[in-house]
Amino acid sequence: MIDPRVLFEFAKESNKIEGITDLKRQHIHANAIEQLLSLDRVLCTADVDEFVYAIQPNAEFRLFPGMDVRVGHHMPIRGGKTVQSIMCMVLSAISRNDNSAHQNHIAYESLHPYTDGNGRSGRALWLWQMHKYEGYKGELLFLHKWYYQTLQESNCDGK
Repeated sequence: MIDPRVLFEFAKESNKIEGITDLKRQHIHANAIEQLLSLDRVLCTADVDEFVYAIQPNAEFRLFPGMDVRVGHHMPIRGGKTVQSIMCMVLSAISRNDNSAHQNHIAYESLHPYTDGNGRSGRALWLWQMHKYEGYKGELLFLHKWYYQTLQESNCDGK
């Protein structure tokens, strides 16, 4: 398992990316991450729902038509049952380590399955896959590790 102090720093960074600095929310987030990391099975939407509702209680899964979101210039697919189908595929890929954690994170963030909490839940899923399949213990926090993964994925590191 990852040291709880490292999980707290991960949660703190993840919240800071979203502009959230409240200490209580950081502790709730760290506890939700620890709960998610304890799952040693194929992840399902209910697992992510539990995480999202812990960190962002007013968030909703975009299961119905009209539950559309915009993220900067990105327009994820429209709300509806397709979101659920794609979410199941993304969680299956994460659970089976079919793609890199970097690629799966991009797929999840592109889908944006919730009305809020997608960045934090996406980073937690990235951490779950990194921990389970690469033995990642949080040696570098998300942004630092993500930077190196991006370079590697784009072959900018010369490999």
